[in-house]
Amino acid sequence: MFSTAIATATDKIAAASTSPQAAGVFDWVNEKTAATQTAIQGILVVLGLIVALIIAWRGKNVGSVVMGIIVGGLIAALPMLISFFSERAAGETVGMDTANQMITYARAALTTRI
Repeated sequence: MFSTAIATATDKIAAASTSPQAAGVFDWVNEKTAATQTAIQGILVVLGLIVALIIAWRGKNVGSVVMGIIVGGLIAALPMLISFFSERAAGETVGMDTANQMITYARAALTTRI
């Protein structure tokens, strides 16, 4: 009886620690987002393998096997490619604020001279 009560209390504590109220809403959302990203990456890898096999099976020659491997690899690498290009775009847009400020200052200087 006592061990059942302890097990029930332990289960309730474990359930409470994963609820949004215990860890904070943002931590809970971050955990769910990370789990979703991992699941999507796994799904895309499996989808890439399936597409590669379908393309290779339909053509039944060396060219279609190579094309299947390339297309399947691109599908499987899609999450990494998206994060790579988003980081590059973010890096390029960081400097745009200073460029926009310089354009604003130049326009202000031109209007005060004229």
